[in-house]
Amino acid sequence: MMQAVFLFPGQGSQQLGMCREFWGTESARVLAAQAQSIVGQDLLQVIEKGPIKALTATQVLQPAITLMNAICLAEVTAVGAVPVAVAGHSLGELSACYAAGMFPFQALMKLAAGRGALMAAAACRNEGAMVAVTSDQPSTVGSLIAEMQREGAAIYIANINSPSQIVASGATAAIADFQTRAGKAGLGRVIRLQVSGAWHSAFMKDCEASFAELIGEQPIIDPAIPVFSNVGAQPATTRAEVTAALIDQLSAPVLWLQTLKHLRETYPDAVFAEIGPGKVLTGLMLQTDPRAKIFQINSRRGLERFAEAIG
Repeated sequence: MMQAVFLFPGQGSQQLGMCREFWGTESARVLAAQAQSIVGQDLLQVIEKGPIKALTATQVLQPAITLMNAICLAEVTAVGAVPVAVAGHSLGELSACYAAGMFPFQALMKLAAGRGALMAAAACRNEGAMVAVTSDQPSTVGSLIAEMQREGAAIYIANINSPSQIVASGATAAIADFQTRAGKAGLGRVIRLQVSGAWHSAFMKDCEASFAELIGEQPIIDPAIPVFSNVGAQPATTRAEVTAALIDQLSAPVLWLQTLKHLRETYPDAVFAEIGPGKVLTGLMLQTDPRAKIFQINSRRGLERFAEAIG
């Protein structure tokens, strides 16, 4: 069987009705029922009926995306696919840890729900915003952010997603100023993200202690396979390494470009599977390396194509 690397999406990949083709399976019904008992809400109903505003509330969206990732993973596991390594984008890193056998589903949902609640509360305390910049001058984008920081602006690099996409995060006023400056400098396309807070910035720093406490309450073991972390873009192979990265990730930038490059270098012959809703990670992978073979596992057809590819 061909080597496979599993990638898991986070916030930004959601849509109403996501992964609907897998909802009717026995494993999906069991996982959804367990998630409801842990979260205290019927996540499938919110995903199906919305409204979209209810789904995109951070404290709901994070466990909802995580449930969809787990349901899709169950379908992949059912066809016999076993990954050699895993990675997840931001929130998706929790799903990657679950796929690496670090903790049971109940712990996964507790961590996702707790993370979402902590970040939502931090966003209420510290008003912020985020923008995605698609540019052929990524170093110039980084230089502008550094210049604004030297001027005292609360603005940070939140994500390095691909060779041409950087996400900035910070105070609402600073993000607005950045948009103006980037536009005047012709740095590329700047899009305000529909998020409720300044994720992956110093504005999330006060979440770390509570999230570390929540992690400490879960039955977590060493990963069975390497988990490539967002923080260092390196393979973590112990419980201590992975959990430290999960905590640091709240306020540190997501080094997704570096993660994908390292995965491609380490597993040059592997195929990749984006397991969960949407195709955001597929787009970022193909921007990073157009030669990569990657499949989206959120539909029956996608699952069949992947199963055929890995043999």
